[in-house]
Amino acid sequence: SIGFSLVFGTVIVKTWRLYRLFISSKKHTRHAKKLVQDSFILLFVLLLVIVDVVFCTVWSSADPLRYENTSSVNVESKQQEVVEFCVSNYFTVWLILLAVYKGFLLFLAVFLAFHTRKIKMKEFKTTNISLLVYLLFLVTGLG
Repeated sequence: SIGFSLVFGTVIVKTWRLYRLFISSKKHTRHAKKLVQDSFILLFVLLLVIVDVVFCTVWSSADPLRYENTSSVNVESKQQEVVEFCVSNYFTVWLILLAVYKGFLLFLAVFLAFHTRKIKMKEFKTTNISLLVYLLFLVTGLG
C-alpha cells in the first residue's frame, strides 16, 4: 500500500506538473507561469503515505487481522496439506475501500499520462511516463 503510493504518487505529481505546464496553461492563461515546485511533489507524496498509514492504523485497530489455518489429509498419499492465512471480520470491506482509493490514483495517473503523451520536448520523456503508467495499470488490473 505504501509502496504503491510512493511509486504512483511521484508519477502522478510529475505528470501533473507537465500537464499543468503544457496542457492546462493553454486553457487557463492565469496559471500559465506557475510551476509545480519540488516541495509540492514531496508534500503530495507524503500526504499519500500519511493516508496509507492512517488507513492501515484504523484497519488494524478497528478490525485486527487474525491468523487461521486449515488442514486436510490426503488418504491415498498420506500427506497433510496446511493452508495458512490472515483474516478479519470485515476483510472484504477494507479491501474494497483500499481498492477504490488506489483505483482512483491509478485512473488519475492514466488520465494525466493520456493527456501528456503527445508532448515532444528533449527535456521531457513523456512517452516513457505514459508507457510506465499504462504498463503499471495493466499489471495492477490483472494482478
